[in-house]
Amino acid sequence: MTKSTNTSGNTRIINTTEEKKKKDNSTTTIPHTFATQFDECIRLEKEKLAKVEEKNLRLEEYIKRLREDKIRLTDE
Repeated sequence: MTKSTNTSGNTRIINTTEEKKKKDNSTTTIPHTFATQFDECIRLEKEKLAKVEEKNLRLEEYIKRLREDKIRLTDE
């Protein structure tokens, strides 16, 4: 960073190209962070879906057993 003073005594700050490069590099981490968070969200949603599908299978098996019991009871 370079400071420059004009004739009226006002000071202004001039960014050097090195500092501009640092700023540019800092913005590249934002998409990476977003992508990482997005991937994490997808992973969590897949886990939730797997749990729901597992519960669904258990419920289907339970319903099947109930129907079999109903048929067995009506036959007796």
